[in-house]
Amino acid sequence: MKIVAWNVQGAKKGQIREELRYLKQVQQPDLMFLIETMTAEEHTRQILPQLGFDHYDYILPVNHSGGIWVLWNTKNIMANVLLKEERAIHMLIFDIVIQKFSIISGIYAPVQSRQKDVFWNHLRNLNGIIDMPWCLIGDFNELETPEDKVGGSPVGPIRLTRLPNFLNFCQAASLPVLGRSFTWKKRIHGHLVFEKLDRAIGRRDWCCQYPDCRVLAGPLTCSDHCYVLLDTHPAQLVQRKSLFRYQPNWSHYHDAQSIVRKKWIGYITGTPMFRFTSNLRRIKSALKIWSRSKFSNFRTQVEKNTTQLQLVESRIISNPQCPRLNAWHF
Repeated sequence: MKIVAWNVQGAKKGQIREELRYLKQVQQPDLMFLIETMTAEEHTRQILPQLGFDHYDYILPVNHSGGIWVLWNTKNIMANVLLKEERAIHMLIFDIVIQKFSIISGIYAPVQSRQKDVFWNHLRNLNGIIDMPWCLIGDFNELETPEDKVGGSPVGPIRLTRLPNFLNFCQAASLPVLGRSFTWKKRIHGHLVFEKLDRAIGRRDWCCQYPDCRVLAGPLTCSDHCYVLLDTHPAQLVQRKSLFRYQPNWSHYHDAQSIVRKKWIGYITGTPMFRFTSNLRRIKSALKIWSRSKFSNFRTQVEKNTTQLQLVESRIISNPQCPRLNAWHF
């Protein structure tokens, strides 16, 4: 089971939707929480059906702030919305692979100090009610240790109490992370600040049910936050055969048009249905070869640039006071 949470900072942006399509294609998540959508109901209803999931639900933003979308497919899980709140969506999940239930909560914790204590007290109260394995994933806007922040002003003691106290109270833990150490980046007063705000938290019963679960922190692209992907069975990943799909934008390329014309006109004997299916297979085979040669370099370059960006970030993190690096803009 794969679960994604991403603070998109506005779901109406076209680039966000392109990233979501790519993320869905590459990671194939079963359940996805999109946080801080900041999208009114009219546009929410327009966009959600376009994202390619079997089911979806949402919480609208309040005063153009916040908002959560949840989307899921039914191949590996059965899911129902248990409770929708202003800052959380709680899902009842049946994992078809292991035939067990759990509750997964998509979280968007408040930034304002005056709202934080109410929010965390509410989560503690839920802990006493939820009697199934419980996992929370999303943007918690809190730090667990001083190492969860680099750059900017020092971490105050209050920021290091709410999350650790919650973990101790609920007998829970932040799940192990692969990839980047920080999930949020911003330039504040001329200095880059990195923080680990987004994470997945598993209560002890969840960790016992999924002892090998791991979290992958994705790249920072069109949001100040990167997505986090929780994989409950990372050691059991199986290479899936990718499905062929004709992409609408291919129609704008003369090469693709030429391939379709040539392969369709080719003479094949047999019944009309046999000729029809044979031509489709020939077109599919030729377009797969063409698309790999045409577009694979784009993805390779994106991955190369992402690796280089992570290298620069690691240098900044290891030496945040370096004036030359702090002068760079990302």
